[in-house]
Amino acid sequence: MAAIAPTPAPEYEALLSLAQACVSSVPTIVLGSGASCAVGIRGMEPLAQYLQANVTPDASEQETWQVFTSSLAHTRDIEATLQEVNVLPSLLDKIIAATRAMVHEDDYSLFGRLVDGTSTLPLAALFTHLFRSTHPSITVITTNYDRMAEYAANHARQGFEVGFSDGYVRHFQGGFTAVRSNRHTPRTVEVWKVHGSVDWFTDHNGVTVALPYAHEYPSSLKPLLVTPGVNKYARTHQEPFRTILQKADAGLSTARGFLCVGYGFNDEHIEPKLVQRATSQQVPVVILAKTLRPGAKDFLKKCAHDKVVALEECEGGTRAFTCQHSDGVILSGVSLWDLPSFLKEIGATT
Repeated sequence: MAAIAPTPAPEYEALLSLAQACVSSVPTIVLGSGASCAVGIRGMEPLAQYLQANVTPDASEQETWQVFTSSLAHTRDIEATLQEVNVLPSLLDKIIAATRAMVHEDDYSLFGRLVDGTSTLPLAALFTHLFRSTHPSITVITTNYDRMAEYAANHARQGFEVGFSDGYVRHFQGGFTAVRSNRHTPRTVEVWKVHGSVDWFTDHNGVTVALPYAHEYPSSLKPLLVTPGVNKYARTHQEPFRTILQKADAGLSTARGFLCVGYGFNDEHIEPKLVQRATSQQVPVVILAKTLRPGAKDFLKKCAHDKVVALEECEGGTRAFTCQHSDGVILSGVSLWDLPSFLKEIGATT
């Protein structure tokens, strides 16, 4: 591709105006793995290495495990491998348990850094900015297993709703907790976790509980995470995912805009409704990514209108994609693709 000239000042201001208009709409926020990687939650390639080092298959699982690890060594992509290899249920349980262990380790490390003040979350600053409006709630939809969005809500001194009751042992109830039922409803961040969470578990009867403080968990429980692969969509037709997907779908259907952070546009639970809203009603969309994935670039082709802007890292700054700049235009000297810098540039931080 030929070198792209830096953006003239008037065009840069136009791009900022697009971004500011989206944020001013109090958009639905879509978080992907890139958002969590930015705060120290390991992503797909480290997970592949972790699984190879920490999963011990039984004798009956050895053949499948060898096929799985061979594919994983080639693809370095858990999602692609699980879609390619039909993993035995018992082996999949071990993969899920190891996945939960790695994410929980990083999640708890993040929690500790937030508590002692050595880390901050730009998402908390975004929530604070959005709640300067009159809107009583913010909707977050995420494919991630970690609790970054919940931590960010608390650091913004707001409550969050994930569909479970309060307490040390939380039960799925699908709606708002009792604290929201009085007429003085507090500001709330609704976090719909369409693939599960590190603190969700299910027992042998299929009963779901959340144990937010559990480092270890009873052997009678299994982590409740939806992984890619042949059983992904069957699992999401069961509770709690059926209700959570309905909540997420409502958040997508009524969104005044979308702010997508580190999301690869490769999930069939989220993308179709997002594409529909972006094309038929032309709501504003801002996409922030270190590297735009193929799914994001396909989205840009489908939804190229004058309220859509995608921003990714490039040498010396940020490459921006709009309907006027389908091949991208460079914003020199700014990391607008990065959430903290993005918030600063659009005036969303104090």
